[in-house]
Formats: sequence, structure tokens, C-alpha cells
Amino acid sequence: MIKYFFSIMLSLLGFELGYAQIPNGSFESWETVNNYEIPSDWSTNQSALHPRFEKDSISIDGQYSLKIISSVTSYWEGCTSHAGIHVDFNNPLPSNSALTFYVKILPMDPIQDTGVYLIVLVNTFVAGIQTGGYDWWVPTSMEEFTKVGIPLITENIDAVSILIFGGASSHPADGPCGSRSITWIDGMDIETGTSDGFSPFLNKPNVSIYPNPSNGLINIRHVEGKRINYELYSLLGEFISKGQIENEELAIQEKGTYMLRLFVDEKDRSVYTSKLIVVQ
Repeated sequence: MIKYFFSIMLSLLGFELGYAQIPNGSFESWETVNNYEIPSDWSTNQSALHPRFEKDSISIDGQYSLKIISSVTSYWEGCTSHAGIHVDFNNPLPSNSALTFYVKILPMDPIQDTGVYLIVLVNTFVAGIQTGGYDWWVPTSMEEFTKVGIPLITENIDAVSILIFGGASSHPADGPCGSRSITWIDGMDIETGTSDGFSPFLNKPNVSIYPNPSNGLINIRHVEGKRINYELYSLLGEFISKGQIENEELAIQEKGTYMLRLFVDEKDRSVYTSKLIVVQ
């Protein structure tokens, strides 16, 4: 099994009512570590120095939800709050499966900034090999809990890794963190019966990224031929490099797993899409 920073090896009891369960996907169970709380079964970058997650009674499924915040104000301390989990299934998922959850997201200071920041990434695996990667990001506030679905179209999926990035976005300079926001996530599951009722904000960018995994040379092409800017980060949210895609290629020298952000507008740096990139 490929090992990731966020990987937690867990087995599920099976399917119930058309669903495959995500352990503690409703965030009802919390544990205390070093005088701060984290959601059980999840890995996070929560710390006593920089709170990033809270157990909140604003929920849609059960008593609690995962509240994502960021107490960090400088890029050098790592703006983004992140949580992750790896789940193995006893049986492969049907081809009409989707990761579903409910989300509510608001700017931390709507008077000063209307921006929000939330990305959910899903990697799929078959027999220990990564076979797909899917992402969802929200560009605007969502004032009420809204159901989101990320379709998982790879065949015979027997494991997934889920990564959540929120709270604030990092910038490749010593300065304030951007798009500071508060997010509530609840009721996360694998739904295997229908794709109805999902949020319309599902990201379908006009860009192709391949191969992934790769040996370090990645093709990145916009269907309309637009020039694409990029930012490359580690899974810890540390900035690595930025620039403009030249000749529709990006070369990464070191092996590892990275978060690649692509955007077209250099001035406002609006995130166009984000992908987990694996270099083998």
C-alpha cells in the first residue's frame, strides 16, 4: 500500500443502505491530545500553538460537525488547516459511487474580505495502486449546509484517501494569509446509489493534467490555449515553487506527493483548480 502522510489504515464493516462508511465521517468522536482536541481516526495539523479545528454543535448529522478555522496569520507559519484519512473497503465500490458531505462556509471577516478557501481532494486506489484523483473547491460562500458530491468514476475502487484543506490559503511571500474563512463539514460518506442533489459547484476545469502519477514530467494543457500559472506546495502546506507553465510541461525533480494549484489570472490569483500530484 502506498503510504501518505495522512494515511490511516482502517477497515469498514461493509455496506449499509447503499453506503460505505467513512470512519467518524460525522465527526461525533473526538479525542484529546496534548491539551487540544482532534477528530478521532483523522490526521490533522492541529496544535496547542495554532488551533485549526474545533468540535462545533452547528451540525446537520448528529451532535457535532468539523469546524475548520486558522489562527495563523503569516504564510511562514502555514496558513492552511488540513485533515486527512485513508479508508480501505472490504468490497470494491460500485461504479456509480461518490464521496458526499455537507458543507457550510463563510468569510472570517466579511467586512474586510469576502474570500473563502476550501479544497477537498480524493485519491482512489485499486490493489494498492493509485488509479485516480478528484478535487472539489468552493469559490463562494455557502450560508447554509449544502450537500456536495464528488463522483468517483474509477472502476473497482477498494480504498480512498481524503484530504481537506481550509481555513486560509498560503501565499508564496511573507505576508498575511488569504481567503481566511470558517468552514463546517458534516455527514461525510461514500454514497453508492445516486448522484442526485449534489452542489452545483463541482469543479470541472478546462485543463488536462497527465500523467499522474508521473516520473516528474507533467503535461498541463488548457483546452482554450490559455497560459496557466502554477504554485506547488507540500502536503504540509509549505510553498515550494511558482511560475508559468512553459511548453505545456512542468518538471518536478524530487519524488513525493504535492498539491499543485493552477490559475489563469495572475493579479487576483483565483484558484482555477487543485490536484494532488504524485512523483515516483
